[in-house]
Amino acid sequence: MATTVDVTINDEIPVKKELSEEEKEQVKFYLQETKNLIGKLKEKNKQARLEPVLADQWELEVAGLDPQVVAKVEFPSYKRVPGMDITALAASRRKLMVTFREAINPSTFQAIEQMILTSEFHKPLATLKLLNSAGLVAKTYVFLGLDIESVDFDALDHNSKHTAKARVLFSYQIMKEIDETTA
Repeated sequence: MATTVDVTINDEIPVKKELSEEEKEQVKFYLQETKNLIGKLKEKNKQARLEPVLADQWELEVAGLDPQVVAKVEFPSYKRVPGMDITALAASRRKLMVTFREAINPSTFQAIEQMILTSEFHKPLATLKLLNSAGLVAKTYVFLGLDIESVDFDALDHNSKHTAKARVLFSYQIMKEIDETTA
């Protein structure tokens, strides 16, 4: 089908007027401000994309110790051993290596020693909380039936640059996962 277009003669055609020097400077200023604003927005968007990775934190509470003294938590790597039965494999995976940093006072080491001494008749409890970027608890892992397998204290000598650390290897019976986002 053919389309018809109405054309009238003597329509006003907009003509671009010349800008004065002052108006040109204003346009340059606003263009530069717009570019700066776009640049800042791009930086914020880039930061916002990285924010969940940067802002997510975790807390581990073990046997009443302050979560601030926990420096690192490691889970064992998977190692396939031919001939290992499933119960031995599951037992090898139920381990938790916790590195404690020494606080300003020696209370951390005293608390670890007390935890070691009392762990035979009172099993410590560990709670690992994963926090989202807003600082709210997103997921919680509760480790039940903790046994202390080994404890390793750093040597404290005159060349020590950092505070002493203690590494405790726990084995646990049960790990419960609690999803806090749906609660």
